[in-house]
Amino acid sequence: MDCDFNVFEGVVTEGCPAADEHSLLLVGSGFDEVQKVNFWLLQNSWGPSWGENGYIRIMRERGTNTPGMCGIAMKASYPI
Repeated sequence: MDCDFNVFEGVVTEGCPAADEHSLLLVGSGFDEVQKVNFWLLQNSWGPSWGENGYIRIMRERGTNTPGMCGIAMKASYPI
């Protein structure tokens, strides 16, 4: 997916706008009625000028036995 992820809207369903560049904070999930997909809601530290007011919605399911979009389901971390 070749686009400017600073100005995207909607749920990202292909490509990976922030893959392995830095960490994003998973803050929620939901269902998009327009695109008819479940999504993860992630917050970026770059502020409200990035994405949808500082957030990105990434498709949650990619099928069975997959790491999910951008590897979210397999690259989770948490502070201790």
